[in-house]
Amino acid sequence: MSTAQILADAVSALNNVATSHEQLNATMTAQQDVVEANFKALQDFATHPDTATFKDKNGTSFPVKSLRKLAADAEAVNPNPHVMSKAEFDALRELRKSQYAGSGFVEWGKHISTPIYQHVNEGLWTWLNKSNSLTLGVADTDLGGVGISLSKRSSVVVDGIELSLSKVGSSDYVMITLPDAPRGTKTYDSATGVVAEHASAEVAFASETATNKVILSRKDFVFLEVWPEKITDKDVVYPLGNVQFGATTWQGMSLLNTLVEQGYSAFGEWDSNTKGYGSRWSSLSVANRNKFLGNPANNIYFDAELGEYVQVRYRVRVVEGVGDMWSGLNLVAKGSDSGIFNVVWRSYLKLQGKLLNQTDFGEDLGDVGYIGDNRNKDRGTFGLRTRCQGIPIALVQRLNQGAYHPEFNPFGCNKFTQTNVANYDWYNLPQSFVPTVADCFIPATASKVGKHPTFGAVASNFTGRHDNFKFHDVIYAGQVEDLRLSAKKLNKENLLSEQIYKGLSGSARGKETLPFTKSAWSIGKVKKSGTATYNSADKRIQFNCADSTWPTSFGVNTTDKLVPLSKALKTHVIGSNGNVFTIKGGGTHYDDLYRDGANGFYLELDEPCNRI
Repeated sequence: MSTAQILADAVSALNNVATSHEQLNATMTAQQDVVEANFKALQDFATHPDTATFKDKNGTSFPVKSLRKLAADAEAVNPNPHVMSKAEFDALRELRKSQYAGSGFVEWGKHISTPIYQHVNEGLWTWLNKSNSLTLGVADTDLGGVGISLSKRSSVVVDGIELSLSKVGSSDYVMITLPDAPRGTKTYDSATGVVAEHASAEVAFASETATNKVILSRKDFVFLEVWPEKITDKDVVYPLGNVQFGATTWQGMSLLNTLVEQGYSAFGEWDSNTKGYGSRWSSLSVANRNKFLGNPANNIYFDAELGEYVQVRYRVRVVEGVGDMWSGLNLVAKGSDSGIFNVVWRSYLKLQGKLLNQTDFGEDLGDVGYIGDNRNKDRGTFGLRTRCQGIPIALVQRLNQGAYHPEFNPFGCNKFTQTNVANYDWYNLPQSFVPTVADCFIPATASKVGKHPTFGAVASNFTGRHDNFKFHDVIYAGQVEDLRLSAKKLNKENLLSEQIYKGLSGSARGKETLPFTKSAWSIGKVKKSGTATYNSADKRIQFNCADSTWPTSFGVNTTDKLVPLSKALKTHVIGSNGNVFTIKGGGTHYDDLYRDGANGFYLELDEPCNRI
């Protein structure tokens, strides 16, 4: 190869190298531009509120959501990842639904049973030294407490949501307050469903008609109401979701009971005192919000569809009855259009849920509790996404504030009195005073016998009753019908064996209806004159009669001895000293009390007696 050719090839090679170098330099310059652009994009990615623009190796630009945008999007889905989402909350509900037999009590809670506390059943007990009180479980701080429950507190599952019952109306206990006992001033009209409060018992009894009657005895219904509610609706959050929370602090936070209207926390429309303690949500620090959000017992979840925190809440409600008969307290058949809870016609339980106030019952105006398939339940009025549910706790038979009388007021607890004269039991009333039902409730005066102004209450320590049910404002275990159901799946054989054991041991609680009888109760009065004498040979008391009244319907003839009756009866004579004597029966007819002449009376007695 010639020298010229070699030089030409060398020059060509050098040119190729120069060209490659220029190309490499151009490529490096372009890549440097990409690197510089991506460096700036990386800064934008960290700080820009929306997007950052990156370039690929070919220099093609493409947008990427910034960190702030990604965080905002994540917060929109769930602003606190450690808080359950609605999907997670509902998944737990479905899990519990498969785990349990249905809504009901998971833990009864412990109870106390001592001379001043009476236990009704596991976890349900009453106070003999406190007015109108019924309790579930015991306080977290109690060292005592007995029962089979693993927990001091009662806990329930309602539609798969588990709720811990604590500090209801009290800083320590689930203290369920009931309304005052009847005092003869309210009437209920069964034709219209109207309950009226009158100025006095006299006015109430004067207003009675065939359908409008004074409420002398009643049963109060206790149940738990549960509903979900957006926290921002009232800007309030409650420990455990308990809108009747009675403690002033929780987890080191001070709570207030002035954040919503009082009716929101009331046990019923009759209750103007109960106020639940909670926190203003918008005023909480991040740390204190996280205390609420991080505790599953508070039942708070995030609903991404609404973009809101939701809390499942509960209250204990006590509906003041209008009589002794309730129906539908446990179940209503599927497809039925009758109320879940109703006492009589036109008296249906009304839902409250998230409402600030509500009447306890009334006519069906579309706002009563229904479970029938043919009722549109999706109103959304009472709870988020239409849910507002209730489970029964107890039915409580009440005594009344009137004077006790076995015929005219058997539910009374008071005594009779005449102002500045004397106090009386039903059996030693003045002979000139023949009581009526109204007299058992009308206050006494200086000139007329009536009820005592203060007796019959536990604070007075005086009662007109002679059984174990002494005071009208004490809830005795025997007055309480336990309506709680276990949420747990039960073995039928074990359940049957347990009930047989309770029956044999005499520990089973139950209820029964009084047998239907034809009343033969009547009262006759004989006022003697002079001194009664005792005839020991004939075992009879002889005395002259100043005045007498005998009801002929009882088989007594005022001019002769008793008219023979088809069935033997038993009569008692009550002396002016309060002693009660059984009159000797005369076989199938009653000839043990009869006149002798114009004024004389003979009383045949079962056992010797020389005073009446």
